[in-house]
Amino acid sequence: MKRYSQRKRGTLHAALTRAIEDLGGVDKVADVLERSPDWVYSAANPHRDEGKKAVLSWPQARALARAGALSIAEDMAAEAGGVFMPPLPPQA
Repeated sequence: MKRYSQRKRGTLHAALTRAIEDLGGVDKVADVLERSPDWVYSAANPHRDEGKKAVLSWPQARALARAGALSIAEDMAAEAGGVFMPPLPPQA
């Protein structure tokens, strides 16, 4: 997703924009959230009316994290005053 404006860190818009990058596109995030790609694009944009009132439920945030959107876990850790340490890949 090409960013046209800066997203304020710690907002839903920023978290969704990073999740789109983590998962490889709006369509993948839409599939995980069971929403339309247009909703995802709008929710990630703080300047669209849909984005201004968008919400993400805890089960939806968890689904994004399970799908590989590590930015969601990083955001939650930062909100709690900590840091997220992703697991190391298995050693061969």
